[in-house]
Amino acid sequence: MAPAPRGVGTPGQPTPASPPPSPVTQVQDSAVVVVLRGDTLWTIAARHLGAGATTEQIAREWPRWWAANKHVIGSNPDKIFPGQHLQPPPPRP
Repeated sequence: MAPAPRGVGTPGQPTPASPPPSPVTQVQDSAVVVVLRGDTLWTIAARHLGAGATTEQIAREWPRWWAANKHVIGSNPDKIFPGQHLQPPPPRP
């Protein structure tokens, strides 16, 4: 076991560890979405819409995700990469 950094904990006693931060996996309207391995704009849009979303709704929504994040994704919506941070598109009027 590695020694505790100076000034942390009591000699001979383990120091409590903080849990590592986790990426956003539950999507909320104002939350940043971190792209995970295997994600596509389709799957991200589907998660954002919820379990009851139809294929037609998802087909309308994923281009909105691309438009809102083109500065991150670039010109090819099929090229998203793990670790990219995407913002949900603005709510529809």
